[in-house]
Amino acid sequence: MADVATLSPAAQTSEPIEFVDLGAQRRHIGARMDEAIRRVVDHGRFILGPEVGELERQLAEFCGAKHVLSCANGTDALGLALMAKGAGPGQAVLVPSFTFAATAEVVVWFGATPVFVDVVEDSFNMDPASFEAGIAAAKRLGLKPGRPTRNRGWNCCCYATRSAISAPPCRSTSTR
Repeated sequence: MADVATLSPAAQTSEPIEFVDLGAQRRHIGARMDEAIRRVVDHGRFILGPEVGELERQLAEFCGAKHVLSCANGTDALGLALMAKGAGPGQAVLVPSFTFAATAEVVVWFGATPVFVDVVEDSFNMDPASFEAGIAAAKRLGLKPGRPTRNRGWNCCCYATRSAISAPPCRSTSTR
């Protein structure tokens, strides 16, 4: 790597590199965004308006799901899954070690105990061996872990059983 002193004066200027080029995104979809915002402001149904139903319909179609339930953010989505499975005190919820803080925080909201699990470096999905070690650690802590009752593939968004729930890092949607 070149030493800074040997770089040309033009290369030494520090122009920030944008993480996301919002200007380019705005140029690409700005008119549609403006129209959508205008439509919502005009009808005034900011919560559960017709756009929400349309989003859920399109997501269900995209995912091949019978139903889709949208929510405000990923934390709320994880909370809905934990609530649906009755997560609470005395239960272990396996969470990835490489994640946003809210992934473990939401577990605590329900009184359950987060147990951190390593991820596979090239996919960031939960590592199967670490997942099994997490179950063993939860048992040593006197918590009620369980095996996933459905698909054992590690790329699913959430596994849930009566006694253990895992929440790997994921996006609720993807792009084609």
